[in-house]
Amino acid sequence: MAVGAQGQPRLPVAPPRAPGPPSDPLADLPDDGPIGARAIRAALDRDLLEVHYQPVVVLPSRHVVGFEALARIRLPDGRLVQPSRFIPEAERTGLVVPLGLDVLRKAAAAAARWRAGTSPVATATVSVNVASPQLEEPGFLDVVRAVLADNDLPGSALVLEITESVATSGRVRPLLEQLAALGVRIALDDFGIGFATLDNLRRLPVQVLKLDRSFVAGVIRPGTDRAIVRVVVDLADTLGLSVIAEGVETVDQADVLLRLGCAHVQGYLFARPGPSPEAVAAGVVAAGPPQSGNRRGDADDGWDPALDAGVLAATRLLAGPDDRARAAVHAVATQAGRVAGLSEGAVRTIGRLALVHDLHRITVDGVLPPAFAAAPVLCRLAEVRLPAVGPGADGGSRPGHRCSADAHDAVRDDAEMHVLLHAVEAVAQGLHIDPDLSPDALAAGLRVVAARYAAAEHECGGGGDTVVPLLTALSLDPPDLVPLVDLLDDLDRRRLGRRGMEERLRSLVGITRVLAGSRDIRELLRVALEEVRRIVGAASASLERWERENSQIRTLVNVGVLGPGEQVFPESETYALAEYDQIRHTMLGRLPYIHTVDDPHADPAAIALLGSLHKYSSAAVPIYLEGRVWGQLWLTTEVGEPAFGVGDIELLTAVATLMGTVVVQAENLDRAARLAFEDPLTHVGNRRALDDALGELAAAARPVAIALLDVDLLKQINDTEGHAVGDQALMRLADVLSAHVSGAPGALVGRLGGDEFCVVVPDWSPAQMERLVEDTLATLASGGGPTVSWGIATAIGPWEPRILLATADAELYAAKGRRRLP
Repeated sequence: MAVGAQGQPRLPVAPPRAPGPPSDPLADLPDDGPIGARAIRAALDRDLLEVHYQPVVVLPSRHVVGFEALARIRLPDGRLVQPSRFIPEAERTGLVVPLGLDVLRKAAAAAARWRAGTSPVATATVSVNVASPQLEEPGFLDVVRAVLADNDLPGSALVLEITESVATSGRVRPLLEQLAALGVRIALDDFGIGFATLDNLRRLPVQVLKLDRSFVAGVIRPGTDRAIVRVVVDLADTLGLSVIAEGVETVDQADVLLRLGCAHVQGYLFARPGPSPEAVAAGVVAAGPPQSGNRRGDADDGWDPALDAGVLAATRLLAGPDDRARAAVHAVATQAGRVAGLSEGAVRTIGRLALVHDLHRITVDGVLPPAFAAAPVLCRLAEVRLPAVGPGADGGSRPGHRCSADAHDAVRDDAEMHVLLHAVEAVAQGLHIDPDLSPDALAAGLRVVAARYAAAEHECGGGGDTVVPLLTALSLDPPDLVPLVDLLDDLDRRRLGRRGMEERLRSLVGITRVLAGSRDIRELLRVALEEVRRIVGAASASLERWERENSQIRTLVNVGVLGPGEQVFPESETYALAEYDQIRHTMLGRLPYIHTVDDPHADPAAIALLGSLHKYSSAAVPIYLEGRVWGQLWLTTEVGEPAFGVGDIELLTAVATLMGTVVVQAENLDRAARLAFEDPLTHVGNRRALDDALGELAAAARPVAIALLDVDLLKQINDTEGHAVGDQALMRLADVLSAHVSGAPGALVGRLGGDEFCVVVPDWSPAQMERLVEDTLATLASGGGPTVSWGIATAIGPWEPRILLATADAELYAAKGRRRLP
């Protein structure tokens, strides 16, 4: 060792090191705890993001109907990082936007793969969680549209999961409506712990509620959690929504959820998330239905609509030509269920049981005929014959009388349903004693039955605290009796649905034949529209084109059961957007619209129109051509037929897409005639349409206001970014102008040529036109442009179109000069 002058050892000096590469942010990460933004960014750059899939299954069959896409990061050393370790940091730093886009694209590609096959999951949807920053990105709608198009997926294959706080934000609500218009379903994640009000649920375009796992964990015990689940399921049923229970981990939880009416579930009981959705689904199916020691048989699963065929056949065998007693049993039982506050599902169940309360009458030697042997609930009903509680015909106790507790164990472990089952038996006994079923006699009979039933309960040690108050209340306000034949017809309609599968298939084939063979425009549209009407099961259907140049829709074809004054090919049937909120909602909001004549929240003008045509409900669905709204389908149902509902939206959107294909062919055949008055790029009026409109207004000396608008620096946009971007700017301006003048009667939007547009509004003041222009500029600015210059001119009394246009043109170029634009 070297020694210095002072005798101290001298340490060797290391040579300077050249700067090395930066440390790998993914190296030496701990096994737990959060990871930072650098590591997340590196994982995205190196495509280390994996998507794992957890199935959504339907009980009791365990059929997989969807998958939730869940993000994972696969480290270079093979370790898997769970989302709880990186999602919070990604949301804090904004990295959740590219991360979410990566998940969306990979999940859509996987969905396209499994839906292209013939496996049991070929119709399964994919759910993707979306954070608030993603929804606030200006181009998110275009991203979703592109992802669907790139993977050839229908909108209905995608479910976007958002939290309640995000859904109720006023900033994202218009985007949610636009997504719903694409067919994409919106799910409220972790429902029950956020801020969604009942009013929001009614107004938001939400189709799915995902019940938070905190409620599922406590559902096996009577108490608050179970009560909340029951309320949410009933609420969703009323609003036409689906419920998915998250975090199902035990058989008992699945059992209770099913009995509460929540059949769609996901959780570790069925499968843990995995990278291969097909393999995950195969594991779910192979495991078979979950079994529990406290299941009581098929009756516990609620009412299976497939049993309606058995009820229908049994009722027709049991009933006489005018079985008013059976109709009264049904009416009283269902009304009792509603008075008791049961869900509509429970009311439906008790109504079906009431129709066949004496099923044992058609047994042969105590055995049900083979036709009913496959209906477990009906077989059980034949064995039990409902709780045998109540007096005999002589007022004494009946042989074989059982107390209510025993009957409960024999039928269903659900206290509310016990009450209804007892009520059916009690009413059936009383009404068979007194077949005179006038309203007064029905009320008197109910009072007698209530008194006898109270005495019978007292004998068993009960106090008559359940059925007796119901029967007494019903005796004070007896329900209306619906003829049995009408009940059976309604049951038959509901069993078959508004439309049968065979009829739909025939209609789909019919549309393809129309596309292949017809060359007459009017006949092409009529035949195709008739096939669409059959698919939907509507009474009538109308095809209506949006004339952007004058803010109205024009009916091209009407088919089906037409109302007074309607014609198959009307000469001039138009509806102004300014007069019909419903039409504006569909054209501008791009959303389906459904209402009935007794809907207090619907557009009064639309209700009046529906009433004048003697129809009960209607549905309006936008038709798209090349990503823009072309017009709408307007469909109706007759009075007395099932109304359109939320559950029909997916089918309606699908047939609108089919009709769009027909319209493309019709448009190609009729393009030359349309281009006479329409600008081919922007689909607003052309110079000829503007000249004709101004000429008519000038001839009538009608006051008018016009605005000329010019896209700024369009040539520069074309030269630097391409003509496609320039065309998009022109179409954007045309769409915004059309939307803002839609409420003005007689308004016209046209393209004079190049980058110049003209807006003509009769009877407007300069101030009104200035507000229109300001609103247009604000809308364009919020959506990323383009910027425009503008000039306004108005005329009162005799005026000439040439002078009016020249005045506005001078104002336009003065504005450009002030801004030093070419």
